[in-house]
Amino acid sequence: MKDRRALRWHPWGAAYLDDSRLTPSEKRDRLYVLQEGKCGACGAPGLPCAAPGRKGKLFLDHDHYTGLVRGLICQPCNQREGIMDSGLMRGDYSHITAYLASPPAADLDWLWDFPAGWTYADFERLHKIGGISALEYVRSHGLVVTRVLAA
Repeated sequence: MKDRRALRWHPWGAAYLDDSRLTPSEKRDRLYVLQEGKCGACGAPGLPCAAPGRKGKLFLDHDHYTGLVRGLICQPCNQREGIMDSGLMRGDYSHITAYLASPPAADLDWLWDFPAGWTYADFERLHKIGGISALEYVRSHGLVVTRVLAA
């Protein structure tokens, strides 16, 4: 895991995580506008990611398996999403299930992190190829897959 975090902030040269060529803060800012400042799951209004502190902020949510950005969600929804499959939480979480089935950023194809299966060797090959995004590379090597939701 330490290697993946180091890779994320490695100087890319001509290569990017995805074809948007946006910085992480630019992605968050654009999602904030796209979602009209509301949580992508419950619709509660929230503060931009750059606001000080953690209370009331919307956080960028991504699929940890594919690395793809899903949207901005509030902290309570982020916590619920993270443990709803564990069976520890009871209640109606249909808004989380609906969000996961159709996240606001689904059509944007933005990578936030490297997908599961990404290795340092992949990074080296991408760097040598140059001129293509990490998303294009991982798709051509079958590393990005669609997450299947449990019914």
